[in-house]
Amino acid sequence: MDITLHIGAHRCGTTTLQHFLNRNSEILSHSGIAVWTPERTRSGLFSGLIARPQDQNSLAERRAARSSGRIETEITLLRKAGYKQLLVTEENMTGSARNNLRQFSLYPSVGDRLNQFRRGFGSGCARIALSIRSYDDYWASAFAFAVAQGHKMPGPEEIAALVDQPRRWRNVIFETAAVFPEAEICVWPFERFGTQPAAQLEILSANAPLSGQLTGKNCWHNQSPKLPKLRRILRLRGEDRAADTLPSGNGVWMPFNAQQRLQLSHYYQADLAWLRGGADGLARLIEFKGLLEEAQRPKRQFVLPVPQAAKAQEIADSSRALAVLGRKHKARLSDAASQKQTALSAKKPPFMPSILRAAKVNGAAAPQPVIGRDYTAPSAIALAGRVAQFGPHRFESALPALQAIVPLNLTTPTQIMPSQIMPTQIMPTQIMPTQIMPSPDLANLAAPQSTSSNRLRSLSPDGGRDDERRKAMV
Repeated sequence: MDITLHIGAHRCGTTTLQHFLNRNSEILSHSGIAVWTPERTRSGLFSGLIARPQDQNSLAERRAARSSGRIETEITLLRKAGYKQLLVTEENMTGSARNNLRQFSLYPSVGDRLNQFRRGFGSGCARIALSIRSYDDYWASAFAFAVAQGHKMPGPEEIAALVDQPRRWRNVIFETAAVFPEAEICVWPFERFGTQPAAQLEILSANAPLSGQLTGKNCWHNQSPKLPKLRRILRLRGEDRAADTLPSGNGVWMPFNAQQRLQLSHYYQADLAWLRGGADGLARLIEFKGLLEEAQRPKRQFVLPVPQAAKAQEIADSSRALAVLGRKHKARLSDAASQKQTALSAKKPPFMPSILRAAKVNGAAAPQPVIGRDYTAPSAIALAGRVAQFGPHRFESALPALQAIVPLNLTTPTQIMPSQIMPTQIMPTQIMPTQIMPSPDLANLAAPQSTSSNRLRSLSPDGGRDDERRKAMV
């Protein structure tokens, strides 16, 4: 059985959610979901665990042990009854809004308070839910509610102290994760879901299927009192001067000025940015309806109901299969490109300027670019001609690279006498930097229908225009 703890926060729509769950408790029970709201938790079940950490003594320890035992017994009975989930919503598990105002701090002892509940729920807690709110609206709502309940009106120093207090929502999340490291922490903004208890139930239950139609989705409970009600309460208490300090109008009381609101809004936006960025793997921000449709996934794993788990597994398997196919297709493309490059390099001889560059960089120790490749006579002649065209000073630097390709007996830069050129013996008479003069035996190679002559034409520096000169010379 999955256990979900909804720990608040105060003034973030928690009372509206609790009334909604109480109203639909029968439908939830038929769907295998047990609900503990303040009607259950404040009737003695959590009585030994709500005490402040500074009030702990031997008596409080015994009461806490008794409450933890009762929680364990109730959970065991629910498991035997066949329930699949337990939703516990109690914002006082983290403290109280009045203590926050008295200490000018945002839940300063949330870690110690939640640690008392861990003894009862143990490691069976799969999910922690927390609703957060913009700091200016949160403190304003807490002040309005506290003043209506008898709290004194805050002065400028107290309001400024709340603006400067260092604790943020991320501190609450850090301490909660330290107490329940194995649980997933779901966080949603009050501005998005504060008046949507049905959407909050989807998050708490992980979209568990329900057996009936829910009611009371549009009911709003425990709103903070507005300015007319606050004035009336203060005057009934005899605090006319405090009532006169309230601004005119019928809206919501905002004790912070424009600069303070801007500063508090900046703090809240920083918290939201931290949550949207993954919250260091501690929590998941939910800003859209539905748990499985969320784009931000938690790093911490948690147990989903069987239908959702099967769906998630199916999606994961499909993603892995697509990734494997993508890698195989990429490998096939790489192999095809490699084979094509190999075929092209084996089909045509190397381009001579690259040989000259290699010879120029490496000098006489130029690497042999081709080994074991047979060159025909026309290609050797054209190669020697291309070398000669670059001039005597470059011709000499290219000799080692040329000898690496075709074994030649080189006498002078202007006269090349190849001794053996495979597959036929060809003796060019003279090769000058500006012209190539093959022997009369090569006249048949200059014919247009000759394959060797076509290859010679394709390898000549001027694209075959010197063929006419060769014919004239012959």
